[in-house]
Amino acid sequence: MNKSIDELIKVKFATGTFDIPESYERKFEDTIKRINNGKVENHRSPFLWLVNHKVAGVAILVMMLSVVSISSYAAVNMYQKRMNAMPDEVIENYNNDVQNSSVDVDTYSRELMESEEEKMVSLRKQYEENGLFPRNEIKQVKGKEDVVAGRLCFVTEESKFYLPERTLTEEEMLEIIDLQEKRAYSVQKQNSKEKTSQNENNQTIGEMEKSSIAIVGALYKLAQKNLKVISADRQNGLWEFRLTGDDSLFSVYYSDEGVVERVICKNNNLSAHEVGVIMKKSKIKLISDSIKQQVEVFTGKEIKKQSIYCLMNADGGIAYGTISYYCRMSDGSGCVAVYSTAYQNLYDVYRMDNEKSMQDEIKEKEDKAKGSGYVYRLIK
Repeated sequence: MNKSIDELIKVKFATGTFDIPESYERKFEDTIKRINNGKVENHRSPFLWLVNHKVAGVAILVMMLSVVSISSYAAVNMYQKRMNAMPDEVIENYNNDVQNSSVDVDTYSRELMESEEEKMVSLRKQYEENGLFPRNEIKQVKGKEDVVAGRLCFVTEESKFYLPERTLTEEEMLEIIDLQEKRAYSVQKQNSKEKTSQNENNQTIGEMEKSSIAIVGALYKLAQKNLKVISADRQNGLWEFRLTGDDSLFSVYYSDEGVVERVICKNNNLSAHEVGVIMKKSKIKLISDSIKQQVEVFTGKEIKKQSIYCLMNADGGIAYGTISYYCRMSDGSGCVAVYSTAYQNLYDVYRMDNEKSMQDEIKEKEDKAKGSGYVYRLIK
């Protein structure tokens, strides 16, 4: 059955999935009326020309659908561009304002009039779907004492809109909507960012667990299958992974960049320190060979220079049974390895920025030793 072109177009719009703004609906009706009221030569009916020229009818239909689709897309794109245009620091500030607010929802200094509520609903739809934005941004102040009488403003610490007693203008309503949308977007983006960061951290934690087992196994010549990660914690800007194995507890520390910064070994049944150990210099220097190997495994770099220091008592004994090996690495960075005479093995090893930072640490230990009756002495 044949249908007139205007009926076909209307059916197409009615059964389609297109979101048609009211303004386009009016334009469509006006266009049909103008065509029906117009004059076309040599035809009994003005609209008969369109019926007989189906190509023209289809062209009009395609044109209308294209205009509506492109316009709807452009409006949504405008909204997204407006949100994306906010600098990261603004997004962070909006999110912090929401998180630090003492209330869960935004409030108003007075109840909205019924007409204002209805208009706000309509404007919010146009804001989101048609790209209808305010000309200016709402005035934001920190405290109630900064509110300007008779002027719309938002108090951040209260999450409260202070409204003039008169009816709000359309511009003012849009300013309220604009701020609410931006704050909601900022919270959503921050939550998404934290979720992504958490996923990345979870992946990194798994990698650091495997790396912890590998580095402890290599440093202490232990079978990896006998090592087990028992905890992971973050403190003072470092990740700490605790492992058990061979009657010892190991702590492996990582920076945010995933670099192993320190490894500490503690024997479950023995203290790493003992008092007044007497050891010949030749023995201390001999130990340095195994320490060099462990330092190079720990850092992945070659040692260029090594200095050995001990805290000595008045009798020439090693005060607490620990020997510190200060190593300057091939790239200029530093590493300190502490040997325990009680363990007869590496007790503590950690990175340092450079040789100067190591010298500063040595100076600090020398000064402390003087005040306690000991001497922090260079052995080699």
